[in-house]
Amino acid sequence: MGRYTAAPPRSADGGWLSDRIAELAAQRIADAAERTLRTSQLLVAGKILVAGKELLNLAANDYLGLAATLAHSETDGWGSGAARLVSGNDPAFDKLESTLTDLHDAESALIFGSGYLANTGLIPALVGKGDVVISDRLVHASILDGIALSRARHLRYRHCDAAHLEKRLQASRGQRCLVITESVFSMDGDRAPLAEIATLCQSYGAMLHVDEAHSVGCFGPGGAGLCRALGVVPDTMLGTFGKAYGTYGAFVISNRAMRSQLVNCARSFIYNTGLPPALVRATQAAVEAVSGADAARVRLHENARLLRGALGLPLDSERSSQIVPYVVGDNARCLALAAALHDRGIAAIAIRPPTVPASSARIRFTVQSGHAPADLQEAAAQLREVCSELM
Repeated sequence: MGRYTAAPPRSADGGWLSDRIAELAAQRIADAAERTLRTSQLLVAGKILVAGKELLNLAANDYLGLAATLAHSETDGWGSGAARLVSGNDPAFDKLESTLTDLHDAESALIFGSGYLANTGLIPALVGKGDVVISDRLVHASILDGIALSRARHLRYRHCDAAHLEKRLQASRGQRCLVITESVFSMDGDRAPLAEIATLCQSYGAMLHVDEAHSVGCFGPGGAGLCRALGVVPDTMLGTFGKAYGTYGAFVISNRAMRSQLVNCARSFIYNTGLPPALVRATQAAVEAVSGADAARVRLHENARLLRGALGLPLDSERSSQIVPYVVGDNARCLALAAALHDRGIAAIAIRPPTVPASSARIRFTVQSGHAPADLQEAAAQLREVCSELM
């Protein structure tokens, strides 16, 4: 597997993002504006531990002193007290980021408050006016919002269509391009052709950002995601803790220079209070548990195949995932179907536009490793029965 290392200089039409990051870093250093994270831990009585030294805390926003006292133990504070660049960088962040770095065989990891905050902070930190972002047509709203905030020109390619992506790249030759895709798409449950996309980005000197929110924990060695499973090394990769890991928050995997760029320029990182240390420690335990949960991942994908088969959906193991959409089309019928399933003891959510394209309302089933096969078979039978009554 490749590593997220600082790449050697590319030809004139490639590597622009590495050059830009180096220039911006040099300017920040010259202006004495470079920020770095300091590991700190809130203590009681208005004190803070910074680099092993106890200090009077006149930096945090912990106005009533609750952050360090609402705790399960001396080390489990409920509040971080401030943004991580101020005084909220608890040692738990360092430990979890180190674990994620090792899991993804990468140079660095950076924790964000959520997947939405990560995408809306990362994209404007990497591109701006005069640059081009080329994204899959069905990427998540957080990516669309991040692109809008960046003020870069936005082009879309047809869903999972690498040939159409290449046409977009050809039309953008000579410009600085960032390509964005999800690995597992949240509403369709299908997988992007990551290897083809990565090859195209390399050929055209484009940078690649992959959102693996619905992939980490479920695919790859130790649950490291589809990129890791396929040996694809994007410039940045986003994962979240709120899905397979069962907690809250998100992280970005990259090389060290990219991480420094995000620490200094991603506004959703700079101006956001750090996650609660207790939550970060819980996430540490979750990541460690999930990394060894190979048997659960096998059951997860077996259950997904079972449900797809029971619903009469394609069983393409190379394209499918634990997300199983049953497309209805009409909004009202989709809502009625979800309500009928609810009455029969099945929690199934009706997903409607604008979350999905017009006329593609659907029931979105999400399979779990703990589902009993008999229950999935029964759910499929109930769906068929309800459909025969309503449709």
